[in-house]
Amino acid sequence: MSNDANPKPRSWFRRLLVVALIFFAGVVFAGLFNVGLEYTNRTEFCTSCHSMKTNLAELEEKVH
Repeated sequence: MSNDANPKPRSWFRRLLVVALIFFAGVVFAGLFNVGLEYTNRTEFCTSCHSMKTNLAELEEKVH
């Protein structure tokens, strides 16, 4: 009889561990991505470039 017919008892645990690690890595990536988007969506960040100073002046003059 060959051992190939029966999977190792711990193979399901390894697969579950890999799936769980991938899931948690995805959650961490999504969280960091949202924090980055929130940071770059601020007016201070958007107008920090010297070419945006004119746009900032126009933004401050108008009701947004």
